[in-house]
Amino acid sequence: MKLIKKINNNFALGIDGNGEEVILYGKGVGFQKMPCELNDLKLIDRTYYNVDERYLGLLNEIPEEVMNISSEIVRECREKLKNQLNPNLIFTLADHINFAIYRCSRKGINFNYSLYYDVGQMYEIEASIAKDAVKMIEQRMKVRLPKEEIAGIAINIVNNESASGNDTRLQNVDVAVDQVTNMIDLIYFIYRITCGAQM
Repeated sequence: MKLIKKINNNFALGIDGNGEEVILYGKGVGFQKMPCELNDLKLIDRTYYNVDERYLGLLNEIPEEVMNISSEIVRECREKLKNQLNPNLIFTLADHINFAIYRCSRKGINFNYSLYYDVGQMYEIEASIAKDAVKMIEQRMKVRLPKEEIAGIAINIVNNESASGNDTRLQNVDVAVDQVTNMIDLIYFIYRITCGAQM
Protein backbone atom coordinates (compact mmCIF):
# COMPACT_ATOMS: atom_id res chain seq x y z
CA MET A 1 0.00 0.00 0.00
CA LYS A 2 1.40 3.36 -1.00
CA LEU A 3 0.57 6.49 1.01
CA ILE A 4 0.56 9.56 -1.22
CA LYS A 5 -1.03 12.38 0.78
CA LYS A 6 -1.76 13.16 4.42
CA ILE A 7 -5.32 14.26 5.16
CA ASN A 8 -4.84 14.48 8.93
CA ASN A 9 -3.14 12.41 11.65
CA ASN A 10 -5.51 9.45 11.22
CA PHE A 11 -6.49 9.70 7.54
CA ALA A 12 -4.36 9.50 4.41
CA LEU A 13 -4.87 9.14 0.69
CA GLY A 14 -3.31 5.98 -0.71
CA ILE A 15 -2.99 3.72 -3.72
CA ASP A 16 -3.77 0.04 -3.19
CA GLY A 17 -2.13 -2.97 -4.86
CA ASN A 18 -4.52 -2.70 -7.84
CA GLY A 19 -3.64 0.94 -8.45
CA GLU A 20 -6.95 2.24 -7.06
CA GLU A 21 -7.14 5.41 -4.99
CA VAL A 22 -8.35 4.80 -1.44
CA ILE A 23 -8.84 6.77 1.76
CA LEU A 24 -7.18 4.99 4.67
CA TYR A 25 -8.12 5.33 8.32
CA GLY A 26 -5.94 4.19 11.20
CA LYS A 27 -4.42 5.66 14.36
CA GLY A 28 -1.43 7.75 13.31
CA VAL A 29 -1.48 6.66 9.66
CA GLY A 30 -1.08 10.30 8.64
CA PHE A 31 2.14 10.74 10.66
CA GLN A 32 4.21 9.00 7.97
CA LYS A 33 6.39 11.13 5.72
CA MET A 34 4.69 10.94 2.32
CA PRO A 35 4.84 9.57 -0.28
CA CYS A 36 5.92 6.27 1.23
CA GLU A 37 5.18 2.55 1.29
CA LEU A 38 3.04 1.29 4.16
CA ASN A 39 4.14 -2.26 4.77
CA ASP A 40 2.28 -2.87 8.05
CA LEU A 41 -1.35 -3.13 6.91
CA LYS A 42 -2.42 -3.74 10.51
CA LEU A 43 -2.20 0.04 10.97
CA ILE A 44 -5.25 0.41 8.70
CA ASP A 45 -8.62 0.07 10.43
CA ARG A 46 -10.88 1.09 7.55
CA THR A 47 -10.67 1.89 3.85
CA TYR A 48 -12.97 4.04 1.73
CA TYR A 49 -13.11 3.68 -2.05
CA ASN A 50 -14.67 5.96 -4.69
CA VAL A 51 -14.85 8.96 -2.36
CA ASP A 52 -15.72 12.27 -3.98
CA GLU A 53 -12.90 14.77 -3.37
CA ARG A 54 -15.43 17.29 -2.06
CA TYR A 55 -15.73 15.25 1.12
CA LEU A 56 -12.03 15.02 1.95
CA GLY A 57 -12.11 18.39 3.72
CA LEU A 58 -14.76 17.04 6.10
CA LEU A 59 -12.19 14.70 7.61
CA ASN A 60 -10.51 17.73 9.18
CA GLU A 61 -13.80 19.17 10.46
CA ILE A 62 -15.72 16.20 11.79
CA PRO A 63 -14.75 14.65 15.15
CA GLU A 64 -13.36 11.13 14.94
CA GLU A 65 -16.13 9.73 17.16
CA VAL A 66 -18.76 11.06 14.74
CA MET A 67 -16.92 9.35 11.86
CA ASN A 68 -16.88 6.11 13.87
CA ILE A 69 -20.62 6.37 14.55
CA SER A 70 -21.28 7.05 10.86
CA SER A 71 -19.19 3.99 9.91
CA GLU A 72 -21.26 1.79 12.23
CA ILE A 73 -24.52 3.13 10.79
CA VAL A 74 -23.31 2.46 7.24
CA ARG A 75 -22.30 -1.08 8.27
CA GLU A 76 -25.84 -1.65 9.56
CA CYS A 77 -27.24 -0.24 6.29
CA ARG A 78 -25.14 -2.71 4.30
CA GLU A 79 -26.43 -5.59 6.42
CA LYS A 80 -30.12 -4.65 6.30
CA LEU A 81 -30.72 -2.91 2.97
CA LYS A 82 -30.97 -4.61 -0.42
CA ASN A 83 -29.97 -1.56 -2.43
CA GLN A 84 -26.42 -0.50 -3.16
CA LEU A 85 -25.12 2.45 -1.16
CA ASN A 86 -23.29 5.50 -2.43
CA PRO A 87 -19.65 5.22 -1.25
CA ASN A 88 -19.93 8.81 0.03
CA LEU A 89 -22.74 7.93 2.47
CA ILE A 90 -20.37 7.70 5.42
CA PHE A 91 -19.23 11.29 4.80
CA THR A 92 -22.63 12.86 4.08
CA LEU A 93 -24.05 11.04 7.11
CA ALA A 94 -21.17 12.15 9.37
CA ASP A 95 -21.65 15.73 8.17
CA HIS A 96 -25.39 15.53 8.88
CA ILE A 97 -24.85 14.04 12.35
CA ASN A 98 -22.16 16.56 13.24
CA PHE A 99 -24.41 19.45 12.26
CA ALA A 100 -27.39 17.92 14.15
CA ILE A 101 -25.28 17.67 17.31
CA TYR A 102 -24.11 21.26 16.87
CA ARG A 103 -27.66 22.53 16.29
CA CYS A 104 -29.17 20.74 19.25
CA SER A 105 -26.43 20.95 21.86
CA ARG A 106 -24.94 24.36 21.16
CA LYS A 107 -27.59 26.39 19.41
CA GLY A 108 -30.83 24.78 20.56
CA ILE A 109 -32.11 24.80 16.97
CA ASN A 110 -34.42 21.97 15.92
CA PHE A 111 -35.70 21.37 12.40
CA ASN A 112 -39.32 20.40 11.98
CA TYR A 113 -39.36 17.42 9.61
CA SER A 114 -42.97 17.62 8.47
CA LEU A 115 -42.62 14.21 6.81
CA TYR A 116 -41.50 12.47 10.02
CA TYR A 117 -44.38 9.98 10.08
CA ASP A 118 -44.42 9.51 6.29
CA VAL A 119 -40.72 8.60 6.26
CA GLY A 120 -41.34 5.97 8.94
CA GLN A 121 -44.19 4.49 6.88
CA MET A 122 -42.51 4.53 3.46
CA TYR A 123 -38.99 3.58 4.55
CA GLU A 124 -39.41 1.29 7.55
CA ILE A 125 -35.95 -0.27 7.41
CA GLU A 126 -34.15 3.05 6.99
CA ALA A 127 -36.25 4.57 9.80
CA SER A 128 -35.40 1.62 12.06
CA ILE A 129 -31.68 2.05 11.33
CA ALA A 130 -32.02 5.80 11.97
CA LYS A 131 -33.80 5.17 15.29
CA ASP A 132 -30.89 2.98 16.44
CA ALA A 133 -28.49 5.62 15.13
CA VAL A 134 -30.10 8.39 17.22
CA LYS A 135 -29.81 6.24 20.35
CA MET A 136 -26.14 5.53 19.59
CA ILE A 137 -25.40 9.22 18.98
CA GLU A 138 -27.11 10.25 22.20
CA GLN A 139 -25.23 7.66 24.27
CA ARG A 140 -21.80 8.26 22.79
CA MET A 141 -21.91 12.02 22.27
CA LYS A 142 -23.90 12.79 25.45
CA VAL A 143 -26.49 14.87 23.61
CA ARG A 144 -30.26 14.83 23.36
CA LEU A 145 -31.65 14.81 19.82
CA PRO A 146 -35.30 15.37 18.90
CA LYS A 147 -37.18 12.32 17.62
CA GLU A 148 -37.56 14.09 14.26
CA GLU A 149 -33.85 13.56 13.73
CA ILE A 150 -34.76 9.93 12.95
CA ALA A 151 -36.41 11.22 9.76
CA GLY A 152 -33.38 13.37 8.93
CA ILE A 153 -30.98 10.43 9.16
CA ALA A 154 -33.40 8.08 7.35
CA ILE A 155 -33.76 10.55 4.46
CA ASN A 156 -29.98 10.86 4.27
CA ILE A 157 -29.74 7.07 3.93
CA VAL A 158 -32.56 6.91 1.34
CA ASN A 159 -30.91 9.65 -0.73
CA ASN A 160 -27.71 7.58 -0.87
CA GLU A 161 -29.34 4.34 -1.99
CA SER A 162 -29.18 3.14 -5.57
CA ALA A 163 -32.49 1.44 -6.18
CA SER A 164 -32.32 -2.13 -7.39
CA GLY A 165 -34.81 -3.43 -9.94
CA ASN A 166 -36.66 -5.39 -7.25
CA ASP A 167 -37.21 -2.48 -4.84
CA THR A 168 -40.96 -2.91 -4.35
CA ARG A 169 -41.35 0.50 -2.72
CA LEU A 170 -40.38 2.25 -5.95
CA GLN A 171 -42.51 -0.14 -7.99
CA ASN A 172 -45.48 0.70 -5.72
CA VAL A 173 -44.92 4.42 -6.28
CA ASP A 174 -44.89 3.87 -10.06
CA VAL A 175 -48.15 1.91 -9.86
CA ALA A 176 -49.75 4.61 -7.69
CA VAL A 177 -48.70 7.36 -10.14
CA ASP A 178 -50.17 5.35 -13.05
CA GLN A 179 -53.44 4.83 -11.16
CA VAL A 180 -53.77 8.52 -10.27
CA THR A 181 -52.99 9.53 -13.87
CA ASN A 182 -55.66 7.12 -15.18
CA MET A 183 -58.22 8.49 -12.68
CA ILE A 184 -57.50 12.08 -13.75
CA ASP A 185 -57.87 11.08 -17.42
CA LEU A 186 -61.19 9.37 -16.66
CA ILE A 187 -62.53 12.33 -14.65
CA TYR A 188 -61.50 14.72 -17.42
CA PHE A 189 -63.18 12.48 -20.05
CA ILE A 190 -66.43 12.34 -18.02
CA TYR A 191 -66.29 16.11 -17.48
CA ARG A 192 -65.93 16.76 -21.22
CA ILE A 193 -68.85 14.43 -22.05
CA THR A 194 -71.04 15.98 -19.35
CA CYS A 195 -70.23 19.58 -20.30
CA GLY A 196 -70.58 18.77 -24.01
CA ALA A 197 -74.03 17.27 -23.44
CA GLN A 198 -75.23 20.42 -21.65
CA MET A 199 -74.14 22.77 -24.46
